[in-house]
Parts: sequence; C-alpha cells; structure tokens
Amino acid sequence: LSATAQVGCIPFHASGARSRVATGRGRLNVGTTSGIALVGAWLPSLLRLPCPWEGLRCCSDGVHALCSEAPLDVGALCHGLSRSLGEEVKPLVDPSLGARGAEDRGGISDGGTGGDAGSCALLAHDVGSSGSNDGRRLLAWSFASEPALTRPLRVSAAAAGVALNIHGLLAPCSTDRHSPQACLGLKLPMLWRLLPALRPQDTILFVDAYDVLLMAPPHVIQQTFDARGEAAILFSTEQGCWPDEELQDVYPSSSSPFRFLNSGVLVGTAEGLHRAAEAIRRSFGGPSECIAPGRVEPGPGISDQRCYTWYFLTHGQAQKVVLDDTLRLAISAGGLPPDSCRWAASGALQCLDILLAPAALHGNGIDGKSTSESLWTDHPAGLAALTPLVARCQAADPAATLSPLRFGHGAAPPRGWLGHAAIARARSDSALAAFVDTSLCFDHTVRITAVRAALAEDGHRVAAACGRGHGGRGQARLTLQVYEVSGSGQFQLQRQAIVRWAQGMCSELTPMGPDGGPLQVEAGMCLGWSVAAPGDAAPLYDEPSASLGGDGGEPCAVGAPTVLWHRAPHAIAPGGPPASFVGGAARVYSLAVFAQPGIDVRGLW
Repeated sequence: LSATAQVGCIPFHASGARSRVATGRGRLNVGTTSGIALVGAWLPSLLRLPCPWEGLRCCSDGVHALCSEAPLDVGALCHGLSRSLGEEVKPLVDPSLGARGAEDRGGISDGGTGGDAGSCALLAHDVGSSGSNDGRRLLAWSFASEPALTRPLRVSAAAAGVALNIHGLLAPCSTDRHSPQACLGLKLPMLWRLLPALRPQDTILFVDAYDVLLMAPPHVIQQTFDARGEAAILFSTEQGCWPDEELQDVYPSSSSPFRFLNSGVLVGTAEGLHRAAEAIRRSFGGPSECIAPGRVEPGPGISDQRCYTWYFLTHGQAQKVVLDDTLRLAISAGGLPPDSCRWAASGALQCLDILLAPAALHGNGIDGKSTSESLWTDHPAGLAALTPLVARCQAADPAATLSPLRFGHGAAPPRGWLGHAAIARARSDSALAAFVDTSLCFDHTVRITAVRAALAEDGHRVAAACGRGHGGRGQARLTLQVYEVSGSGQFQLQRQAIVRWAQGMCSELTPMGPDGGPLQVEAGMCLGWSVAAPGDAAPLYDEPSASLGGDGGEPCAVGAPTVLWHRAPHAIAPGGPPASFVGGAARVYSLAVFAQPGIDVRGLW
C-alpha cells in the first residue's frame, strides 16, 4: 500500500461509519459497511460522471457501481442485488440529491445526453500527474449479466483501490455464446453506448467480469498504458490464437510466447475505442457478424475477441493498437503450468520470474480458470474469504456432511452421496449436446453405484418424475458419461452408461444403478451426460444466484460449477479423439451420485 502516497486517498472507516466520497457538487454512497468496502483502507479520488443513457440505474456495494437496465426502480433493483449477492447494496446516488451534482465535462460526440442523474452515475478516477490538475480520468468498466459471479473481481479491485462500473446486470441473455441471444453479443454494444459520455482522451480499463483479478491501483494502470507511447488501445495477450487458430501465421513475429491478442483485459482511450467501434460496425454491423481475416463467413459462436483480432490485424498499425507482450498489463493463465505464478511476500503476483508484477490476472480457458482460482484461494491477504460460494442449493444428502467442490480431495477416497440436490429446478436443457459438469470431478478412483436426478420430461420443458410426490408420467433416462480432461477445453469420452427409471418412479427420490453395473471413474476424470437419443433427458438446473436452500436450512458448500457442452454429441465416441467443449456456463444441476472407493486398473499394468 506504499503506492497510496502518490495518489489522493479517502479512508474507509472500519468502525462501520459511512464514508461519503465527495464528487464535485454531488455525493455517492460508497464506503459503506459491506465486506467489500472494508477490504482496503483507501480509494483514489473518485469523480462522478453523468449517467450515459436513459434507463440505466445503479446501485453500490460500497465501492463499485452495479448498473442494470432491468425494468425496476432503483430501490427494487438494489434490493434484488442484495438478495443475489448476499451483501448490503444501496442506491449509488443519494436519492435526496435528485439530479444535482452531475458533472458534464463534454463527451467525444454530442451523443452523451445523460440519463436519470438521480439513479445513475459513472465512477472515474482522477489520475492527473502528481501536483497537477490536468484532468486525466480513468474509468474501469466491465459487463456482467450474473451478479453473483462478479465477487472475486469486485473484491480484488476494491483491495487495489479500483472502483468498477459493472453494467448489464440481470440482462435477459444466454450464457451460451452460440445462442443468438448470447450475453457476449451485448458486451461490445454496451461499451460503445458508454463512449459518447466520455472525453476523447479519457482512459478506459475493460476487464472480463467472471475470471479476472485486479492487482494494481488506478495510477499504476494509467502509467502502464502511458509507457506504450502514443498507443490508442493496449490489449492483453495469451499464448494461444483463439478463437481462429489459423490466424497465428498472420500475427507479427515476437520473441514472447504471449503474442496473440486477448480481449479479456484491455486499456485504451475513449477516442481509440470509438474508432474501433466504428470500424467494426461499418464492416460487420455487430459482434455476431465479425469475420476473421481471410474468411468469408463468421466463425462459430459470438466472440468480441474475434472482432478485436480483426481490427488489430487490419487496422492496428494505422490506429496505434498494440499488444502487451511484456505482460505489464495482464497475464493470461491459460496454457501456463499451475506453478508458474506465486504470491511474493510483498503481496505482488510473480509469474514466470518476471520482475514487474502484472496489473491483472486473467483465468482464460479451463486450465487458466483453475490456476487463477487456486491463486485466489492462496492470496496472502486472505481475500478469498470475502468471496463466499455463490451456488446455493441443498446438500445431495441432507443428513450428510456438506460436499466439497472437488470430490475426493484428501487422503481418503470419497464415499456416499456426492453432487447437488436431486430436487426440481427451474430450467432445462433442450438442445442436443454433450455436457461435462466440472463440479463432479474426482481426485480418487470411485465406482458410481446409484444415481438420483430431477430430469426434464421427454428431454425438455417440465420435470419428469416427482410432481406432487408421485412418479413421473413416463420413463426417465439419463446417459451418464465419464470424461478425461486432456487440455484446455478438451475432453475425451472414456465410457458411458444408461440410467433408467420405470414409469411411475420418482427419479429425484429413487436411486437407480447404471445399466451393466457400477460405472468406474478414475482419478482426474469428470462426470457428464449427453442428450442425443430421443429418450435422453438432461438434469434440470438453476443459475447459481438462485436461492435453493431447504426450508430454514443453510445453503450447501458447493461453488458455482462451470458446466461445459459440446453441440454434436453423436460425434463423441468412447475411446475416440478428444473433443473441444467450446460452450459453458455456471449452473447448478440436479444430479447426485453414490460413490464407493474403486480400483484404478490403469495403475496395475
């Protein structure tokens, strides 16, 4: 925290008194008694900027602006966010101020008309050079539809002294990037709507909301950007060329293995990002239509990274777009060995023996998320204790000890009911797909002898088995699968078995064994299921923010699991080549299995 000597600091009061941050003529409700607000003892000077558009309403967790366009008044919005996050959330702007106090210092165009100043504002940091008043501003921005999944980012940002603007909360979109209603299709347009409310030379820090940790204060982020000369946009980098691998030969040569653009962390001027937006809109119309250079049609799924990769490769030199190949801005954990990063005694993150710590850590890819989650758990300041597990559900067996996130982690193999509660949930999967549930992975070899699940009727729409305590109207069938993890997003199907419930049986309450006897799951493998044949059904699920605790019971200790899917399940054969699972979402599925210790036959040869 020695860096606080270089910036204007405003203390939080651990005694519980509210600290109001002055913002010119207005005041914001930041510095409340929520756990996030008490993480750090300081915040660099904040500025309140006008609301960028009508219909945007903002709440605060004590540090950040949490904003939504949901058709709710700001009081109802904050109440809903409080329930979803399990923490105190209040209106960002003191309602008694009305429309007073909104600073309008000019935008990059005349489009910044501003919204309802009484329920919305933007937070920016004054990053003017020491002893001057040059009016330099940095605004940290992210898009998220699921409030509960933002907590690691919000806690890490608060500890670093960064106030975030998180927009898009509660947006009615799909976490499947292959869906026409994908949330990824909203991220860039919402950022573009923000730009007219800013000055051309305002700095914008953009970070992905669910898998990024911030570790540097605003002035350090600004200095990192300024160190790249006259760059208009600075993108973080990664070791893989994603989502269009064939472009790797088109990229400029580099001595660094981190030579490919990653859009999970970027910093740029409002003017530079506006030019990128205009080029993308002029050429494609929107993110869903972006085409990689050399192709004639959009690639699979919606990807803002594809849009920005096109812009970098076609306009980068002329528009001063540069890549962070020195890893000063961020390090992408995908593809790194798990022990590549460690916490220094000072609390800084050290990776790959690089002396200068990155400003952010991005857990891109499946292996990257595992690495970042492990580092977050081991944070020397214990910040992970402020990110409670967000998936709320009943234990698989209410009488049993609460199940851990990864089963069998310890000296003894697991035994008993594992997984999530076999209760009816609100949603079902109807698309033909194969799934891998990363919360049902094992560190010890087990045998699955029985299964319970709330299944969708005929593969879609309504719960099959247990309406009003009676059995289902038809047969229920689950194709349970065993996958081996072979790389980032790569899974190899080892074996599968059908689990059946006869007509009249309640699949939630009646345990049934797999056809052919117990299903073996070796250490390092995960369970999943497929919906391919007409009789297949997927377990019902809920988003992790839904409260699914029992009557008066505590939520179970199961983290928000990432469930991945592959859209061509008929192409995945046992023993065949690994398949790339490109879709995924954090969900709580109604699936519980009874595990007994097994013998890993691979170790006997």
